[in-house]
Order: sequence, then C-alpha cells, then structure tokens
Amino acid sequence: MIKILYFASVRERLNKSEETMELPADINTVAQLVALLAAKNPESRQLNEGGQPLLVSVNQTVADG
Repeated sequence: MIKILYFASVRERLNKSEETMELPADINTVAQLVALLAAKNPESRQLNEGGQPLLVSVNQTVADG
C-alpha cells in the first residue's frame, strides 16, 4: 500500500491532497506510476499537462523517472 501526497498546483488541478492505493508489482518507476494514475483516473492525466516539470519524492528523497 502506498500513500500519494499532492501539493501546490497538482493538488489544485486534481482537487485532492492525497490518495492511497495498492501498488501493482510491475510498477517500478515514477513514470510507470504516473502512467498508472492517468489510466485509472481521467483527472490524473493532468499530472503531465501544464508545461511544468513534475517534482516527485519517494520517502522524502527527490526521485526521477
């Protein structure tokens, strides 16, 4: 189980500050997680929109890809 926290403009776009979900075993990267969120929830497609880079941290450490 993972807890996803949304901040600033992402929180405003998605109209939620967090969500909890069971992470499938085949999701190994941030990019895969973002794609999964976009497939599950139409509003999550907005994560890649807006022209701004998406800053992600995993256990309070900045992550990429």
